[in-house]
Amino acid sequence: MQAFFLLPAAERAAITSEARRRFEPVMMLWSELRRDFGEEWLDRATAAAAWLADASSVTDLGCGTMSLERCLRPEQRYVPVDFLPRDERTLVLDLNKSADIERLPTSEAYAVLGFFEYSYAPDELIAMLRRRCLKVVTTFSMLTEETPEQRLELGWVNHFTRDEFVELFARHGFAVIREQYVHGRQYMFDFR
Repeated sequence: MQAFFLLPAAERAAITSEARRRFEPVMMLWSELRRDFGEEWLDRATAAAAWLADASSVTDLGCGTMSLERCLRPEQRYVPVDFLPRDERTLVLDLNKSADIERLPTSEAYAVLGFFEYSYAPDELIAMLRRRCLKVVTTFSMLTEETPEQRLELGWVNHFTRDEFVELFARHGFAVIREQYVHGRQYMFDFR
C-alpha cells in the first residue's frame, strides 16, 4: 500500500483508471499490507464492533489485517473475506466478479469497512447482502469538495455523496438505523 502512495498523484490516478477499465483491484494497494495497517483504523473497528455486538456471526468484507476481529466479542463467529488470503481462514473472493459475489456466506451481520470506495459492483454486492444478512455496518468516504480525479489518486473508484450512498442501499430495501462520523471524510452507517 505504501508504495502506491509514494508515486506522483497523476500516476496513481492513471493506475486506478487502468485497473477500473480492466475491472480489477489496484493490486499495488492491497498485495502487501503492513501488519500495523489496521492500527490506524482501530477506532473505526471498535465503533463498528459496538454496533455489531448483538450479532452472533459477522462476515468482514475486505478484512485486510482483520483488526475488526480483535474488537468483537470472543463468542461471535468471525468470517474474514478478502481477494487475497490474509490467513488460512480467509474466504478468498474477488467481489467485483458476479460469480464470487454469489459465493458470499449467510451471516447475521456484515462489516464492510473502507471497502465501497474500491468496489466496481456496489449495486450487485448490496443486492446480495440483502439476501445474505439482516444488518450491514459499513463506512464510506463521502464525495465532498474534491474532484473524482483526486479520488482516483487515492485509489477510489466510487464518488458518492452521503445521500447517493444511502439511496444505493435503499434501492435494495435497507434503511439507515444510525450513522456517525468516524475519520476524515468517512462516515459509518448501520443499515437494516
